[in-house]
This record gives sequence, C-alpha cells and structure tokens, in this order.
Amino acid sequence: MRFFLLILCFLPVFIQGCASTPESSLNDFRTAAVKQDYNKAWLFIDDNSKQALQARGIMDAESFRQHLERLLANGDYRFQFENTGILSSRLNGDNAVLTIEFPVAQGKEKKELKINMVKRGLRWKISL
Repeated sequence: MRFFLLILCFLPVFIQGCASTPESSLNDFRTAAVKQDYNKAWLFIDDNSKQALQARGIMDAESFRQHLERLLANGDYRFQFENTGILSSRLNGDNAVLTIEFPVAQGKEKKELKINMVKRGLRWKISL
C-alpha cells in the first residue's frame, strides 16, 4: 500500500519531468529534419499549422519531406539549418516565442528570426 501511495505522490512530478520544452522541441525538429526523418519532423508541427501548410500544397509528411529535401539540397540552406542557435525564449502560458539566430549563407553575418511555439498536451509544437 505504501508503494502505491508513493507512486501516486511522484507520478505528477515524473509526468511533468517528461514534458518537453519549446527549446527541446525545436532542436528535436531540426535534428529530425537534418537526419532526414521527415515523419518525426512532421510531428513537431502544430495541427493548425499543418492546415496552413496544406493550403500551400504540403498535404502530409511525404510532401513535407519533399519540400524540406528541396530546401536542404541547397548547401546554404542546409548550413543555415544545421547552424541555427536559440538566443532566447519567452513563455506565456501554453505559448512561447523563441528567437533563433542563423548564419547568412556561409558568411559570418547572422540573422534573427522569431519562432512561435504552442503547447499541445505535454509537447511543444511549432506554430506557423
């Protein structure tokens, strides 16, 4: 009985510990895309954003794969994607804004971009 009560006490802590962060989700998305695991990368896109992508002809994980492959075939885009860093994050409940920095082409100049994230269940997803 004590073991059962102990499990009940620590279960919420364990579940919270399993929750992703906006930063980890963005990094996992980037890692999946670079490793060409497009099905996994597709899972990091929020459902509302998937609908917006579908309006642009990106209907599912397969067409998402084709789109990313075309982008990453360009050496400059691949370099930018692989060398993106997260500068800051701002949380507001189930929403977050990450500021990322990426190199311009192969040069030393850097650009910043804001990425919106939304929490769905225990996972953070990219919101376009």
